[in-house]
Amino acid sequence: DGYGSDFPFEIISRLWEKKYLDEVLNKPVPLKTGALALLQHLEKEGVKKVVVTSTAQELALRKLTNVQIMQFFDFVLGRDQVLLGKPNPEIYLTACRKLGEEPADCLALEDSDNGTIAAFEAGLTVIQVPDLVEPSPKVKALGHRVVKSLIEVSSILDIDTSK
Repeated sequence: DGYGSDFPFEIISRLWEKKYLDEVLNKPVPLKTGALALLQHLEKEGVKKVVVTSTAQELALRKLTNVQIMQFFDFVLGRDQVLLGKPNPEIYLTACRKLGEEPADCLALEDSDNGTIAAFEAGLTVIQVPDLVEPSPKVKALGHRVVKSLIEVSSILDIDTSK
């Protein structure tokens, strides 16, 4: 609306989606610093791990496969597999149920405010690792841990990632 009624939104939207999908379907997205070491340690310790994402499951599976980390996860639960998306807690409650775990016994690593709210409302312990946007004051008020990197998460969990 801000560009006026002559703005070719549909054309640009389709072009953007095509370019986005060309990138994420055919090239690995960069891993966050410390991600691989954390996943390897958790795998070695036999910790159950799932991806709970606002992305559709098929696209999430493709991204994880492209970056060669899909083998670390028990399953991927995508936005298209629940009725209500984040910040609603349904996706986290569903993941816990599928894992056979109580939410209070689970840890969520989240990058977004909506995901943090969803995990918090579901009853999980939450550590937020913001990606591009810092947590809002409303989300900071939840009282969860906010860290700058997955290396800090490893430190909180007392994991030596130098090995």
